[in-house]
Amino acid sequence: MQQLPLSISLRDDATFDNFLVSTGNALAVQALQQVDVDDAYSLAYLCGSAASGRSHLLQAVCHQHPLSVYLPLTELAAYQPSEVFATLEHQPLVCLDDVDAVAGIAAWEEALFHFINRKMLCRGALVVAAGQTAAGVFTLPDLVSRLQQGLVLRLAAASDDDKAGVFVWRAGLRGMHISEDVGAFVLRH
Repeated sequence: MQQLPLSISLRDDATFDNFLVSTGNALAVQALQQVDVDDAYSLAYLCGSAASGRSHLLQAVCHQHPLSVYLPLTELAAYQPSEVFATLEHQPLVCLDDVDAVAGIAAWEEALFHFINRKMLCRGALVVAAGQTAAGVFTLPDLVSRLQQGLVLRLAAASDDDKAGVFVWRAGLRGMHISEDVGAFVLRH
């Protein structure tokens, strides 16, 4: 088998320390911080809107565990799923981002289902992220059922106050001190 030439890497700033936790996301973030790769098989399904921080959180989980694999399926949909998932089940932690990018494609859904079954036998952790719940994304009933067996975590959409808070907080990380009023003004205009 030939190794796939992928240029996928984690963003250095995608850590838990660099993610502003809102009230609606606190439980999901806490659960992801506690992902254990040494335990028996575990599955977490993270869903939330496009700007909710799914990719950031998946990469943050990978930063916590050096022997992890992060795969954004939007960048891999052109490959054969059998090549993407080959021997991946042996990794202690696998994070699959944007799984909805391959939803509705029979070969991908079946390959994902079989990969999850192999991962269950090999133990370790699997974290999957999509825009919606598995039932709202996939057409293969067995895959939906398998994904619903894990911990389902929902990220709340950011409120305007949350967005302004993130702006002020991120500016602070860059050495700029901005008041909350200025953050709200920038958001409105």
